[in-house]
Amino acid sequence: MTRSPYRRLAVVTGASRGIGRAIVESLAKAPGSQWSVIATARDGAAMEAYRKEIPEGTERIQIVPGDVCDSTVQEKIEGLVRDNGRLDLLVHNAGIIDPIAPILASGGEKSGSQLSVDTLKAAFDVNFFSAVSLTQKLAPFMQKSGVEGDGNAGSTGPNSLMLFVSSGCATQKFLTPGWMSYCSTKAALLQFACVLAKEESQRVAIDGQEGGRMILSTSLGPGIVDTKMHADIQLEGNRAGQDPGTLQFLAGMKKEGKMRPPAEVGELVARVAERVLGLGEGAEKGDEAGSTIVGTLHGKYLEFAEMAEVVK
Repeated sequence: MTRSPYRRLAVVTGASRGIGRAIVESLAKAPGSQWSVIATARDGAAMEAYRKEIPEGTERIQIVPGDVCDSTVQEKIEGLVRDNGRLDLLVHNAGIIDPIAPILASGGEKSGSQLSVDTLKAAFDVNFFSAVSLTQKLAPFMQKSGVEGDGNAGSTGPNSLMLFVSSGCATQKFLTPGWMSYCSTKAALLQFACVLAKEESQRVAIDGQEGGRMILSTSLGPGIVDTKMHADIQLEGNRAGQDPGTLQFLAGMKKEGKMRPPAEVGELVARVAERVLGLGEGAEKGDEAGSTIVGTLHGKYLEFAEMAEVVK
C-alpha cells in the first residue's frame, strides 16, 4: 500500500454507526482536513455507504470490517498503520451494553434469568480486552516522532492521542440495576486508560526526546447520546434485569429531545485531536496553553461539557 498523502492518521473502532461514525465523519469532513482514517466495525456495508457520501471519502477512509476482538482484524489494522509508519489518534469506541440481567435471580425466578458469567466474559472481550490488545499492537506507532522522508518528522508535535469513549456508568454517576456488565467493563476500561497515562508520563520522563511522542490518554463521558444502543434498550425493556426507572428516564430524554446528537461528540473529538496534535485554531495559543490542555486531559475522565471547555 502507498503511504497516505494526508498528514494525520487515525484509527476508530465501532465506526459503523452512532458516535464512531460521527467521529470518522468529523475527522474526514473538516475543512482543510489533514486526516485519513482507518475505520473498523462489524458492519462493513454501513461504513462503505457513508464513506461514499464524504468528499474524497474513498481516499481518506480505509475500512476494516469485522469483529475487533478477532486477532486477524487487529492484525490487518496493524498492517495498514505500519504501511503509514505512524499513528496519531486511536479512538476506542467499540462497545456493547449486553448482557442486561440481574446479578442474582430474585426469589421465585429461575436461575436462568440471572447474569451469565459466559456472556459477561464476552462483554469484557468487546468492551475491554479488545482495547488492551489493540493498544499493545498500535502504541509503538503512536510513540514515533515522525516518518523518515514524509516531510513531517520533527513537526508532529510532542504527543499523540488515545481517546477512550467512556460513560457515566464507569463512575458512580449512572449506576442502574441490570447493567453490571456495562458498568464493570467501562470501569475497567477507564482504569486502563488512567494507568496507561501514568506509564506514558513515566516513560517520557525517563527517556526524554529519545522516547519519541507521549501518548496522551484521556477518557470522554459523552453523556446520553441518541444512538441505536439506547433505542435497543427501549425495545428490549421488558426483559429481566431492566430497571423501570431507568427506562422511564431514558424515554423521557428521547421524547423531550434532550439526548445529545452523535455529531456533537464527533466534532468534539476532532477538535480535541487538533489541539493535542498542534493543529487547528488552538495551535497558536502557545506552550503554556498546550501544557494546560495536556495536564487537564492526560489520565483524566471528563464529561462532554468539561472537555469542550478545555479545548474551546
